[in-house]
Amino acid sequence: MTAVKQIFFGREYLVLTGDEALLGRVLEHVPASASVSDLGDASDLKFELSLRENESASVTFVSFAGSPAKVDVRVSLLGEGARCDLKGLLVATGENRVEYDVFMDHCVGGAVSNQLFKGMAFDSGVTRFGGLIHVPQYAQKTEAYQANHNLLLSRSARAFSKPQLEIYADDVKCSHGATVGRLNEDEIFYMRSRGISEKQAFSLACTAFAAEALVSISDSGLRDAVTDEILHLNL
Repeated sequence: MTAVKQIFFGREYLVLTGDEALLGRVLEHVPASASVSDLGDASDLKFELSLRENESASVTFVSFAGSPAKVDVRVSLLGEGARCDLKGLLVATGENRVEYDVFMDHCVGGAVSNQLFKGMAFDSGVTRFGGLIHVPQYAQKTEAYQANHNLLLSRSARAFSKPQLEIYADDVKCSHGATVGRLNEDEIFYMRSRGISEKQAFSLACTAFAAEALVSISDSGLRDAVTDEILHLNL
C-alpha cells in the first residue's frame, strides 16, 4: 500500500507518496505537517484545493512508486487575483505505475495557474499524466500554463501524457505541451570524457532533469533528501 504524507509551510504544500522507508528518511527534515486534502484509499490520493480572491498556493507533488500510485488533483480558482503553482515529479520503477490526473478550474477571470509535471520511468515502470485546464466564457484575462515532460530510462519503460485545454473565453493566455524522450547521449558522452563513470553520469543527468520540478521545495534539507533518492536509484 502506498504511504502518503502532506507537509504544509504557510501557503506552500508538499505531497509525498511512496514506500514507508523513503518517507521515513525524507520526513526527518520536515518541521511541521498538516492535512490539506481529502484522502480515501491510501493508494488512491485525492488532493483538493480552493483559492479565493488574491490567495495563492504553491504545491509540489513527489511520487516514488513502491506500489501503484494514483493521484487525483482538483484545484478551483474562485477569486480574481488567485494564483496556483503546481509542480510534480513522478518516478516509476520496477513494474509499477504512477498516475496523475489534474483538473485546474478557472472559475473566474483574472486568475493565474502554472503547472509543470515531470515523469521518470525506469525498468518496466509506467508514468501517466492527464491534465485539463477549464476556462469558462466569463473567465476573461485568465493565464494558464501546463507542461508535462517525461524521461524514459530503459527500453521497456513507458510514459503516457494527455494535457488538455477547455477554453470558452477569448481574452486569455493559455498554453500546454508534452514531451517524451530519452537521455541526451551527447551530455552523457561529455561527462564521461571528463572522467565521470557511466553510472554517475546517468545519475547526474536524472537529477538534473528532476531539479526543475523540485526547486520550489523551500526546505533545502527536504529537497536534498528527495534528490538523493533519485541519485541512488538502482540504475
